[in-house]
Parts: sequence; structure tokens; C-alpha cells
Amino acid sequence: MKSLSEFKLYFKSELTQSLIRSGAHELKQICESNLCKKRQSLSLKCRSGAAKVIECHMHI
Repeated sequence: MKSLSEFKLYFKSELTQSLIRSGAHELKQICESNLCKKRQSLSLKCRSGAAKVIECHMHI
């Protein structure tokens, strides 16, 4: 598992920003493929929709 700082940097990367701009489906995949699926409370937010996925990212 990535450290908290590494994870935050990942979400600030240009590639990630590009994926986020490309739509909710990709954003959901980003969320599910990383730390969110390893923490139940975050995973629940991820599954509840795009707005919640963003919320998940913001609360890491």
C-alpha cells in the first residue's frame, strides 16, 4: 500500500487529472484500484457515485 503522501501525490499527477476530467467511470476505476478498496469506509463512498468518489479522494 502506498503511503499517504505518495497517494496524495498520485492524485495530483497530470495523468490522474486527465483521467478525472475524462469522466465518472474512469474516476471510479481510479478510486477502486487504489487505497479506497483497501479501506471499507472509503470503498463504500467510492461505490456510491462520482461525487462520492471525489469526496473519497478529498478525505484521504
